[in-house]
Amino acid sequence: MKLPFLVSSFLFTILLTKSLAVTSSSDESTTLVTDSNEDPITVIKTPFFVIVTDDVIARICYQTTYASQDFCRSTLYQFKGSTLFPMPLASVLEATQTHARKTAKKIWRISDNLKYKSLELKTKYDKCLNKYTKAANLLNDASKAIRDGKPASVRMYTSMAAEQVQSCNRKLNGNFLYGSQEILEDNRRFADLASMITAICNILSPGI
Repeated sequence: MKLPFLVSSFLFTILLTKSLAVTSSSDESTTLVTDSNEDPITVIKTPFFVIVTDDVIARICYQTTYASQDFCRSTLYQFKGSTLFPMPLASVLEATQTHARKTAKKIWRISDNLKYKSLELKTKYDKCLNKYTKAANLLNDASKAIRDGKPASVRMYTSMAAEQVQSCNRKLNGNFLYGSQEILEDNRRFADLASMITAICNILSPGI
């Protein structure tokens, strides 16, 4: 009595196999193409599955800058027992984006106050603000990469953003007036957060 059902299931499996063809694949996604005229379907895979444990926290925080290690440990301990992706990676990235926006506002205010005092220094702050704008756009790309399940891309965009902020550092270093030391400290904080994101992604996508 069960034979017709088994035969039907077998035929359905054959038809499904023929109707779908894998055209490209990677560690992060697979694209399926049907025989119809429909657009290809991209199936997002979950990144490397990692549970937040004491050992994982130690491995991640060891890779961060020395100044950020306490922050790193306190942040990750909140997520012990959960998966490393998407949280706490998304949480740290969001904190980095918030920090970048606040710092950019500080830079703009300092630059605006300098327009009648020192055009030379104002120009340096304006260039620094431009670097933060680029960094913010790169962090937005990193956020999209998290939604797509691509930690290797998150690491790439975050590293590029950190390079932009480091460039701001070089432009302001040595200027001790008009709040430059506060901005330099904010830049160091950005570097701390970025190093934490990079370290998490190194665990999620080793060797990529």
